Amino acid sequence: MDLLIIEKDLRVTLRIFVEKYKFLDMLQASLFDFPSSRILAFQSRFVLLNYFDQPVGDSYLSVENILKDKNYHIITTNADNAFDIAGYRYG
Repeated sequence: MDLLIIEKDLRVTLRIFVEKYKFLDMLQASLFDFPSSRILAFQSRFVLLNYFDQPVGDSYLSVENILKDKNYHIITTNADNAFDIAGYRYG
């Protein structure tokens, strides 16, 4: 995904946090030490933006096509939900 799109999403979805805390990027926002009264509000928006609202990447679709008739196991440090969104079948 294009970094400009990611940063635009950060500004739109997390606008109140960007304005209040002057975040420049996702990493800075994710590492910020929020007051306890704000952490759940931030985390819910952050998870929505970075987990639920992400489109399927072409690489996930390509790998699924390569693996479709094979027995495989995937270990990843990436967003595991991307495999679900891409329609990978387990089991």
